[in-house]
Amino acid sequence: MQSHLGMDTREFAAAKQELRSRLRKLADELDRYLVGEYGVYPVKTRAYDQWRQSHQPFHWFAEFYGIMWRGGFDVIIGNPPYIEYSKVNDTYTVINYITAETNNLYAFVSERARILLQDGGRVGLILPNSSISADKMQVLCQTLRKHSICWISNFAWRPSKLFEGANMLLAIWLLHNAIGGGKACYSTRYNRWKGEFRDFLFDTLIYTNVSDTPMVSRISKPPGLIFHSIFKKCLDRSNGKNLLSLLNSKNGRYSLYYFRAVLYWFKVLTKQPVFREDGLDKRTGEMKEIMFSDQKTRDIVVALLSSNLYNLYYTVWSSCQVVNSSDFCFPADIPLIVKEGGNGLAKLSQNLVKDYQANSIIQERHYSSRGRNFVMHKQYFFLKKSKYIIDEIDCILAKHYAFTDEELDFIINYDIKYRMGQEDGSDDE
Repeated sequence: MQSHLGMDTREFAAAKQELRSRLRKLADELDRYLVGEYGVYPVKTRAYDQWRQSHQPFHWFAEFYGIMWRGGFDVIIGNPPYIEYSKVNDTYTVINYITAETNNLYAFVSERARILLQDGGRVGLILPNSSISADKMQVLCQTLRKHSICWISNFAWRPSKLFEGANMLLAIWLLHNAIGGGKACYSTRYNRWKGEFRDFLFDTLIYTNVSDTPMVSRISKPPGLIFHSIFKKCLDRSNGKNLLSLLNSKNGRYSLYYFRAVLYWFKVLTKQPVFREDGLDKRTGEMKEIMFSDQKTRDIVVALLSSNLYNLYYTVWSSCQVVNSSDFCFPADIPLIVKEGGNGLAKLSQNLVKDYQANSIIQERHYSSRGRNFVMHKQYFFLKKSKYIIDEIDCILAKHYAFTDEELDFIINYDIKYRMGQEDGSDDE
């Protein structure tokens, strides 16, 4: 107005004040519409004032009138709060969000950012890895990917962290709100690195097209196109079956035990590890038991879950932190595997768990709690010392899935630098 209409300072100040007054009236009118959706009515002055104080309503259309009038923001950059909604909903209520079922504020903020973006605009968000790997975040993935071109880079928390002091597995989402409705999704591998590589981390990111992912609820973290070839062969040989269908039994004479926490290795045993407190056997809540009616099937499942192939699958599709039941959706026709290489796999499985035991140690620890002294005995395992047996398992699986020599070599050596060289040597971190 000053530049094009030649208004003097007093006229400009008066016009500015008039605009602010009109926007305040607009915001107050919007408050009165919004409060009704929360079951509060403006005529009840005290309840209305309490609601405004607790919710602090913010109307983008009033606060950023010019920007929203022309369609939204050009660029939005954010690091939303990673807080479960249930921890704050006694303070304020959020309604009418598509992502409400995710129960996390970072999903709500991400949805809002997507709404505030104009055609052709861009968003950059730092989100937890769960945004692409948790089944309950499917609605968030769908919301962010709708009419967007996405680039997602994925980062581990060991051995180095993206943000020092924050033990978080992170995914950086970059979205382009494509004009005309085009959409695509590109994702990087699960990046592990050491501190001295930090300056080169972003320059060396490689994105792979994952637009046609076979898991609608998750976005993969593929280490290049070779993984697509490997995974397709697994799907082709599975006859539509997967491990999960075998793992729901609560009855059987033969058990395997797996541990939900995962860093570099997925620990699977056929015998409960030593865990005693003052001579009494204990059972950690992180250990889960699966029962089988016959030993051969159990042993083959142990071999498969211990394989480098499953480790690759888990790293690409999972949270890379804990094992959930959906992580057992690995494509496998166990009866067919039994028929084609069952004896060899079962024997290697037995050798593997024996080797685990031979390389384990039992540590004694004394501690005090509530005025009492305790003695704990706990068994620790060093799974990397048994990798030579795991590699043999993968050689048999390679014949079953018809992997090429290049694919088998990739599977066996995937992330080997970190898996074989973790800092404290222990696999029970």
